[in-house]
Amino acid sequence: MGFLTVEGVSHRFPGVHGGPPTEALSRTDLSVEDNDFIAILGPSGCGKSTLLRIVAGLETPTTGRVLLDGQPVTGPGPDRGMVFQSYTLFPWLTVEQNIRARGAARIRAALSEDAVWRHAATHRARARIG
Repeated sequence: MGFLTVEGVSHRFPGVHGGPPTEALSRTDLSVEDNDFIAILGPSGCGKSTLLRIVAGLETPTTGRVLLDGQPVTGPGPDRGMVFQSYTLFPWLTVEQNIRARGAARIRAALSEDAVWRHAATHRARARIG
């Protein structure tokens, strides 16, 4: 058994609006030993990202199982990391600047949400007064 073992893993996404399910990943078996370096290659839509999301614990396989050091992967954990395909950082900023920008965005979102609630409360109060 390898450091990472993928046994009979497949994944289907439910159909949309009553349509048939989409097979994102057909039955896959993989064994990765400690200190191995691997690459997963294939055309767009063949299930590479779905497999990685399952290994990361972000998706549940439709069939099969994933073992990490002999233990089932049942969700995300601190022993695994994933770099997502879409940009979530500003490449022209340093790591520290990206962290600060992310924090500032969360603060702005919280403040704007608070402003919406205050506006709604004011509107309700004015409606009661007439």
